[in-house]
Amino acid sequence: MTILPRLLAAATCLVLLPAAASAGAGTQWLNGRESRQEHRIDQGIASGSLTGNEAARLHARETRLDNLTDRALSDGNLSGREFLRLNNAYSRTSGGIYRQKHDYQTQ
Repeated sequence: MTILPRLLAAATCLVLLPAAASAGAGTQWLNGRESRQEHRIDQGIASGSLTGNEAARLHARETRLDNLTDRALSDGNLSGREFLRLNNAYSRTSGGIYRQKHDYQTQ
C-alpha cells in the first residue's frame, strides 16, 4: 500500500475524531461501516467472487468486530481512542474483503 492512501485514512480519522466523541455519532458511523461491509460480502457471494469458506471467514470476522463494538459501547460512551481502534479494525477487515474478492478464486 502506498503512503497516500494511508495519509488519507489518517486524515479521515482525525476529521471524524470529534464526531466520535459522542456515542451516537461514532455508533452510527461504525454501524454504517458494518452494514456496507456485510453488503460487500453478500455481493461477493452472489457474484461468485467469494467461495463459501472465504465468506464464512469474513462473516466470522464481522461478528467479532460486532462483539468488540458492543463491548466498547457497553458503558454507553464511545471514547475517541475506542472509535479509532474499532475504525482501524473495520479498515483491516475491509482490506481482507477486497483481497478475498479479488484473489481469482471462484465458486
